[in-house]
Amino acid sequence: MCLNQPRSSPSSTKPRSYSTRLDILVNSPGVTDTKLPSIANASLEDFDRIFRNEEYVKRVINNCPLGRLKETRDVALVVGFLATDASKWINGQVVRVSGGYI
Repeated sequence: MCLNQPRSSPSSTKPRSYSTRLDILVNSPGVTDTKLPSIANASLEDFDRIFRNEEYVKRVINNCPLGRLKETRDVALVVGFLATDASKWINGQVVRVSGGYI
C-alpha cells in the first residue's frame, strides 16, 4: 500500500481545520482471499485456477507468519485508519499489510 508523497514541504504549509489526506493507493495487494475476481485484478479463469489449487493455497498459508490468507477486511481496516486524523503523521510511506511477510 503506498501513500502519495506530500505535495509541499512542511515549512511551507499552514495548519488547516480540515483534512485533505485521501491520497491512498493500493498498488500490490498480493495474495488476498476475496470472492471478487475484479478486486483481485484477475480474470475469473485465473482466479479459479489460483484459489482452487489447494497446494498453492497451503504453501501461501504455511509461509505466512499469521497462518492464513489475507482477507479484504485486513486491508480495509488499514485503509480506514489511514483515512482518519489519527494517521496525520503518516506521509509518503509504504504501509505493508503483509501478515508478517518481510
